[in-house]
Amino acid sequence: MGRVQVAVAHSIPISVHYMLSRDEPYQDLGADWLARCNDDAHSRGLVARLERPGHTVPLDQPAA
Repeated sequence: MGRVQVAVAHSIPISVHYMLSRDEPYQDLGADWLARCNDDAHSRGLVARLERPGHTVPLDQPAA
């Protein structure tokens, strides 16, 4: 079994446990869920993860 299959197989019982323990129905986040994420916050999080072990990450502003 590949890594992706293991990850998906692991996420299913986690989701089921979450829904059953909180007595909540499943809610689909929608096809545009990732597009609704804040890109700036996501970028800052990724930079922080790289800087934690000591890397320096220069960020250039995109051309308008």
